[in-house]
Amino acid sequence: WKSSRDLAESVRKALRGALSTPDRGSRMADFKVIRETRVPAILVETGFLSHPGEERRLSSPDYQKRVAVALADGIEAYLRARR
Repeated sequence: WKSSRDLAESVRKALRGALSTPDRGSRMADFKVIRETRVPAILVETGFLSHPGEERRLSSPDYQKRVAVALADGIEAYLRARR
């Protein structure tokens, strides 16, 4: 779990730096898709379609690209820190 926590924190920091959205923190959960893996694993929520403002933001190609780049940057930072 520690590796997954480290990965989650790295991705959270990258998202926080790239997006102007509230940081809701990170939480641990016992989801099967995370629990039954041999590698660090996280689930990321970048917004909620049930919220009209977030739905508009999530459907923006610019926002989607910023999220994708931040996710990649967070993963890359995690991997660099493990070397």
